[in-house]
Amino acid sequence: MKRFKELDFLFLLTALLVSVFYLSVANPTLDIAIHDTYLVICKEHVSIALSLPFLFFALIYFLFKKANKPLYKILGIVHYIMTISFFLAILIALFIHFHFYKSIAYRHYITEIEYSEKINIFYACAAIISIFGQFVLIINIIATLFRKREKNTP
Repeated sequence: MKRFKELDFLFLLTALLVSVFYLSVANPTLDIAIHDTYLVICKEHVSIALSLPFLFFALIYFLFKKANKPLYKILGIVHYIMTISFFLAILIALFIHFHFYKSIAYRHYITEIEYSEKINIFYACAAIISIFGQFVLIINIIATLFRKREKNTP
């Protein structure tokens, strides 16, 4: 059970869960309309792109742990919570979609959501929190690098 307390494992597990969840729930493609052009992206590519930041953070925490300079745990937990806030916002929006809009066609719902001011503000706030979470990681790295080693006195 001690293994689940490690932040590198937590980020790795989150990357796996985000990837599996997106692959199982999403449509086969992600369609983005820009003026008169549609960008069509395969869901596997989107899944990889959503998982890469979590894999990168897992690598950072793992490398600092192996270098015998583990990052501060409390800052790591704050970083984790702030980082997943955007993905939690997406999960909340999907829950609302599946719970309240079952009878509405998917395309109709997307056009309705795209122009909804409240959902856009919700996503923007979650994205800003997630971006500020990366500053917590930078502070954690700097604080760890300048931390003095404790001398072992017998």
